[in-house]
Amino acid sequence: MYRIKSMYNGWKNYETWVVQLHLSNDQCTYNEINSLVELANGDPKTLARSIKRWVGHRSVCVLPILVSDLENSNWDDIDWVEIAKAWI
Repeated sequence: MYRIKSMYNGWKNYETWVVQLHLSNDQCTYNEINSLVELANGDPKTLARSIKRWVGHRSVCVLPILVSDLENSNWDDIDWVEIAKAWI
């Protein structure tokens, strides 16, 4: 399915929105991301790298619905810094 790249529910695009949705939708995942927030010391770029790495390592087993939601998307379209700024 082709999707026009534009704002989606106030986020840069669908990919960014859906990742943020999944990260904040489950208590365990929410707690994990908050741990990364503490380690980033308020630096959005550091947090963005940490979240991207965390999602990449866990997406198949922890966030299988996220993988399904992004099946036809390019992970390079995800704005990890925008997600990080939402957590700081």
